[in-house]
Amino acid sequence: MKTVDVEKKLQNLIDKIVKSDKLVRNAILAVSTGDGELNWSGATGLADPEENQPMTVDTPVFIASITKMFTATAVMILFEKNKLKLNAPISDYLPSSLINGIHVYKGKDYTDQVLVRHLLSHTSGIPDYYIKVPEDGPSFSKLIFSEPDREWTPEETVAFARDKLTPDFVPGEKASYADTNFQLLGFITESITGQPLHDVYRELIWEPLGMKHTYLYKRCEAIDPDIKKPAHFFSNNIDLTFVKGYYSSWADGGIISTMEDSLRFIKAFNSGKLFSNEKTRSLMREWVKLQKGMYYGFGTMRFVLPEIFFLLFRYPNLIGHSGSTGSFLYYCEKLDFYMAGTVNQTKYEQKHFRIMLKVINIIRKLKKERARN
Repeated sequence: MKTVDVEKKLQNLIDKIVKSDKLVRNAILAVSTGDGELNWSGATGLADPEENQPMTVDTPVFIASITKMFTATAVMILFEKNKLKLNAPISDYLPSSLINGIHVYKGKDYTDQVLVRHLLSHTSGIPDYYIKVPEDGPSFSKLIFSEPDREWTPEETVAFARDKLTPDFVPGEKASYADTNFQLLGFITESITGQPLHDVYRELIWEPLGMKHTYLYKRCEAIDPDIKKPAHFFSNNIDLTFVKGYYSSWADGGIISTMEDSLRFIKAFNSGKLFSNEKTRSLMREWVKLQKGMYYGFGTMRFVLPEIFFLLFRYPNLIGHSGSTGSFLYYCEKLDFYMAGTVNQTKYEQKHFRIMLKVINIIRKLKKERARN
């Protein structure tokens, strides 16, 4: 298979999604092989349907929970610099006004037993402020829609989990995905450095990697002042781009980036370029099971596809992260390639896996034909 044929197949893949589903207004995909022989990116649809602005390969997008990889990376760099301890209780770094009583489980307060590593691996037991529904309802995610002009703060997300929700288990007992964990890591990062979170990202990650088109929503600007406006993203037919409640997304999901910058980040992350010690990356890959086929390290997902569905037994593992906007950023070690993309539609939070499976098939065929030749 020629490279030009592969590129055509990849472009057809995202073109078909936008043409066949009215809920998907735009899509972008980038694929890069470790040997450098394939470095392709493509876009389709309208980044701004109202102004008829086309989606392009350099259009920034809301990467949502992929942000957690950046937050975890910043925390682990600070760990390498001896600025924090993974086994230290979070109460060592956070004020009691923020976390007092955040983990009261079956009548016992475990707040002082929640460690930094528990936040990184979603093993804290602290409830997910975004999805979990309090007894007096509604969930935080529904509150955002009901009050679209309200700007919620990260502090309010933590307060929502602390005051309205019940912890899921004793710290370290098991794992359960919770955005609250990474909001708290954002506050720990600021407490340790004395800097706003976005400045820490810039100093430790964006500037060293030359990521000029990445920034934290509503907190800072990209290094390149000529960056395009971000693509609109949706939940069904609701345009979420200007819903002020999204301001609450921060250390857990507030980064906007381009596919070029995202690939640059995961390549550096995967190679260990961001860390001074190889053991750091190994620590981040101490996997705990979230659910069948899905494991979590420190701010990093690992998908064992055959466990999810037995007919996927031929599919290799993926390491990276997904986001609620239908965004994804993964490395496939077996086939040695990277992929980044999004469909900017929350209803594709699960469906985006179909895209990744098709990309795997295309790259697998390319590798096989090249091996024969």
